Amino acid sequence: MIDDSLGHIDRLVNSCRAHRDDQSKDRETAQEYYRGEMKDLKVTRAGRSTVTSNDVRSTIKKLMPSLMRSILGSDSVVQFEPVGPDDEEGAEQATTYVNHVVIPECGARDALHDAIFDACLLKTGILKWCAYKQRHVTIQDYTDQSDDAVLGLFDDPDVEIAAMTHKPETDPEVLAYDPEAKRHSFRLKRVVEKTNVRLEAVPRASFIISPGANSIKEAELVGEEQVVTRSQLVEWGYEKAAVDSLRMFMGEEAEEEARKGDDYGEQIDSTTKALQEVMIYEVYVRLDTDDDGIAELHRVVFGDGAGEGSVSAGQVLLGHEQVDEAPYSEVVIEREAHQFEGRSIYEDMRDVQRVKTAILRGILDNAYAVNNPKPAVQAEMVMNPETLLKGAWGEAIQLKTGARVQDAIQWSQVPFVGANLFGVMEYFDTMA
Repeated sequence: MIDDSLGHIDRLVNSCRAHRDDQSKDRETAQEYYRGEMKDLKVTRAGRSTVTSNDVRSTIKKLMPSLMRSILGSDSVVQFEPVGPDDEEGAEQATTYVNHVVIPECGARDALHDAIFDACLLKTGILKWCAYKQRHVTIQDYTDQSDDAVLGLFDDPDVEIAAMTHKPETDPEVLAYDPEAKRHSFRLKRVVEKTNVRLEAVPRASFIISPGANSIKEAELVGEEQVVTRSQLVEWGYEKAAVDSLRMFMGEEAEEEARKGDDYGEQIDSTTKALQEVMIYEVYVRLDTDDDGIAELHRVVFGDGAGEGSVSAGQVLLGHEQVDEAPYSEVVIEREAHQFEGRSIYEDMRDVQRVKTAILRGILDNAYAVNNPKPAVQAEMVMNPETLLKGAWGEAIQLKTGARVQDAIQWSQVPFVGANLFGVMEYFDTMA
């Protein structure tokens, strides 16, 4: 039944991606301000100051330690409260276990830091809680193992034995009850499955949500796009045949090369397929698949199928299950009514940084002009007038016979007005 809905889900995803891309320009500008690039305040004339006032960065750096201390500064980040009279011991054990085991092992501190930072700079941070079932291969070499040591190994489906050799047993005690006993040397390959509980901060460039949604809980679709290797997907338990049928993710530049017909195809043919990257979508979408009039929440994992060139051959379903909730939570510094996106520190500090940068550049340009006055030259009195324009520092000026320096050269006087602007800078610091 879910296969019939993949086209509908894909259209919802495309709508969410378009909505996200519409907001991407504002996020890019916020990141530029944080880095001090200020591309929207261009210097149009050569030689003018390009310095920036990094108010967005300095403000966020000042706030982050306080925000992190308010959440992670205590030994008990999480506190479980007993519900009934007999729950005190269980609540205490749960509190101890989560604070001292789960939080350090699941990466909670880094996730909280990154989500709060995104909220400060990009309006909204996204947290995701999940558990990854991962299968990985271990290889071990064994030598001179007894018959008892290898009993049952061949019956284990997760074990593969290779390079096995035998030699006669030399222990007299063993030979006494089993004259045919042998010693075995072999290489053992075992597939081990482990569940990793994680708290993650989802990058805003990867997170998608239905346009117009006020919250994650009410959104028709919410989720993320992920670029992972085929090997990772198989480790997570997805069927290898489905993973192999996914379209390889090449990125914009590589896709452009492929469309030009260059030898990129030969390069990817030589790449180990297990390490090829693919793009998948893990989404939580509301669908009425049982026709009872109520839309249930479904977790759907899918990707684009491999087609000719850069053409998709439809969607490939990797996983599907009904769930109770989407494992995402938004983090905002300042909530705006009826809006999913919050208000960021960047939005509060943007105009301050822009104005201070413009004023600071003007002050420095004025100082440069004061320190480097332009000469007015009577060229007929100077034998080497080019020295005044392009000469080396300290190079002598050669005057003609009878000429005086004060008659041949005069310097333009540029008044320094920057001192009058320092008060404006202090005013905007007070605003910040």
